[in-house]
Amino acid sequence: DVVDSRVLLQSGGEGAVYMYGDKGMKLYHHTDANRSAKLQAFHALALSQRLPSNVLGPQRLLTNRQGLVGGFEMALLPATAQPWKKLSQFSFCQHYGLELAQELDLLIELRRTLQQIHAQGVVVGDLNDHNIFFDRPPGGLTSAPDQFQTYWIDVDSFQFGGFPCPVALVSFLDPQLYDAGDFAARPVFGVESDWYAFAVLLFKTLLKAHPYGGAHHQVKSLQERARARISIMDPAVTYPKSARPVAVLDDPLLDYFHLVFEEDSREAAPESLLHGLRRALATCPRCSLKYASSRPFCPTCNKQSPRIEPAKLSGSLRVRTLLQTSGTIVQVFVRPSGRVSSVTRRDGYYRLVHLGVGGVLEETPLFSGAAGARFGLFQDVLVVNPPGKEQLLLIDVSGHAPSPLAIVQSERFEGEAVFAVTPQALYRIANGYVLRGRLRHGSLLEEIVTTAHRWRTQLWASPQVDVVAGYHRLFNEHHFFVVDQAGNQRPIAKSDRGAFPATSLSAIAVAWGAQSLAFLWQGTGSGDLESHVFIADYRGRALHQATSSATISPFDRLDGKVVNGMTVLHPTDGGILRVRPESQTLLDDLAKTVTSASTLHWHPRGLLIQESGSLFLAETL
Repeated sequence: DVVDSRVLLQSGGEGAVYMYGDKGMKLYHHTDANRSAKLQAFHALALSQRLPSNVLGPQRLLTNRQGLVGGFEMALLPATAQPWKKLSQFSFCQHYGLELAQELDLLIELRRTLQQIHAQGVVVGDLNDHNIFFDRPPGGLTSAPDQFQTYWIDVDSFQFGGFPCPVALVSFLDPQLYDAGDFAARPVFGVESDWYAFAVLLFKTLLKAHPYGGAHHQVKSLQERARARISIMDPAVTYPKSARPVAVLDDPLLDYFHLVFEEDSREAAPESLLHGLRRALATCPRCSLKYASSRPFCPTCNKQSPRIEPAKLSGSLRVRTLLQTSGTIVQVFVRPSGRVSSVTRRDGYYRLVHLGVGGVLEETPLFSGAAGARFGLFQDVLVVNPPGKEQLLLIDVSGHAPSPLAIVQSERFEGEAVFAVTPQALYRIANGYVLRGRLRHGSLLEEIVTTAHRWRTQLWASPQVDVVAGYHRLFNEHHFFVVDQAGNQRPIAKSDRGAFPATSLSAIAVAWGAQSLAFLWQGTGSGDLESHVFIADYRGRALHQATSSATISPFDRLDGKVVNGMTVLHPTDGGILRVRPESQTLLDDLAKTVTSASTLHWHPRGLLIQESGSLFLAETL
């Protein structure tokens, strides 16, 4: 149709992209029944408007004389859009005034889009920096940070509904798929391989080098290095002079890169890592380099870093800095008295830190270990669950030096050992029972609390009193319950049937308050992804319930929230969102302190705000 009116924009092995009026038109060199069926299915998905609008999918299908789909129309990229691969070039970033802060803004936006794609059961597969573009309309690359836009093209290669992604760029391909064979033969990608590719893109954008870049004397090629897990951070690798110094980033982000590129982790990059670095950037007064403020000296000129102000005022609130670390805050514990303790990890070493309103009171070295350990604290006993293990190590931390007490095991839920720790007791699952253990004369004494369903029961503990919340699925129903301070199991029910109708549960969390708790979960109900909130008191009595679209903020993530009565407090980029049964209010006093990636903790004097390397106490003046 009107061939002379088409302007060739790009041509590749599969087909060519033309500009036709105000639309883009992709025409394939060859088509077949499989490709035609996939495009028809993807077109239906695009029309359902469940995919983000910046995913440039087919708006109208183009069929040939045989009735097969031979191409499609799509929206055009803005004229000012730039390919993401240019962000790995220092010269490009310097020319457009893009610094580390703006790169992090873009990456946060990109990560959110990828989450939304996955939420629809779609896997990108061929995720790389060639088929993603960015722009900052309407002021171009010098406009405000919140106007960053990202665009995804070549989306017809996405994997979904049994249709494979037929192509992949080797430099972004998960090494675990190097021997997968013909990608077009069957679906081989997953959300794990997407997050690996995102980690590569994250590394290239921030450090201007590939994670397996640099030079190694024995292992030469990128693929050989990837198979051998010899990343650019290995001491045997010569780091490129053109790359950004590794020390520009903070330890939590570098720990994540280590887990992905040297230990085969495929976990999604936590958004808190990006927000944490974004909030804590310092500018060297001598050379103007932007870098993580947790570094004591500028990574380039070695000038001492600017001092961080430990306390600041914000409206009617006083925000105190309780802890600032160059490592990672792994877990925070709030005792009923208001005492705060934390487990941190820095340079591969875990430490137990006791805090006061003025900062660190005492720091106890624990042990060296890989990232990913989980912790609990009761009766001056630290519970340690090593990553991927069923064992729970009990350590007496009441003295000057940690002393081992016992090792017990717990059954798993979704791959992780189940345990919950209140200030008074340890709860775990063994032999089909929930056990409650207390320390008596140096020994752990346990009693049976209730029955448990193997691999289908999860527990959460109150940080204030000896109350535990639980969940299990039995046949076609979800069951929620509370174990009160007397050890009685009290079911929480939506109706007299004693359970909630089953949905395809995708995530679940519990938020705690001084007198109440909230179960938060997401799942597919009538075909759409939904978020549910069910608030109960500590005796299991229902107070409030609500359901909303899971794609609507503040339900982008379920953890990190607290409850006050029937009010749920959500951390957001604009402050604390207070959601009551009848209203929502944004408390913007803390807009400069809290982000959507923050973790909130209830405290008798106010609210604790946990970032990856910082812990703040917000208290009312």
